Amino acid sequence: FVKLLDYAHKIKNNKNVEYKSTQVLEFDQFAYELKDIIDELRDLKEKYSRAIDGVQDGLWELDFKNKKTFYSKRFISMLGYDESEKINSVFFWHKHIHKEDYKITIRKLRKHISLKTDLFEHEYRFMCKDGSYKWIKIRGKVFFDEEGHPSKMSGFHTDINAIHLLENENNKKEKMLYQ
Repeated sequence: FVKLLDYAHKIKNNKNVEYKSTQVLEFDQFAYELKDIIDELRDLKEKYSRAIDGVQDGLWELDFKNKKTFYSKRFISMLGYDESEKINSVFFWHKHIHKEDYKITIRKLRKHISLKTDLFEHEYRFMCKDGSYKWIKIRGKVFFDEEGHPSKMSGFHTDINAIHLLENENNKKEKMLYQ
C-alpha cells in the first residue's frame, strides 16, 4: 500500500515514474488503472484551466456550509488587486456591490437560491481596489446538498465596463443630435 501511495503521489506531481511490478497481481493492475485515472483527471484540469483563461472571465465559488470563498486570479486582477492580497472573505462580494445596485442584486440572488430561476444573472457596478466602480456581469448557479439546502454556488464575473461606457457615450450623442 505504501508503494502504491508513493506511486500515486509521483504521478499526481506529473513525474515520469515507472511502476515496478510486485508479486501481487491486484496491486499491479490497480497501479496501472490509477495512472490512467490520474492522467485523465490532469488532462481535464488542464482543459478547463485553458478554457477559463481563454474567456478572460473571473471564476468564483462560494461554499455556504464552510463559509469559504474562492476567487480566480483573473477575478482578482480585473478589480485591480494583486494575487498576494487576501480577498477570500465571504463578505467581500457583498461589501463591494454599488449601493444603488445592491438591493436588486441581492433580490435576484435570493430568487435564484429559492429555485425561482435556473441561473443567477445580473449586471451591476462593483468597487475596484482603487475605489472606482466597474460594470460587471455575473452568471452563476447554486448547488444543493442531499437535504435541499444551498451547499455551493459558482460562476463567472465578466468585465463589461467598456460596453457600458460606450452605451453612455452613445446616449449622450443621441441626446445632442436630438437637441
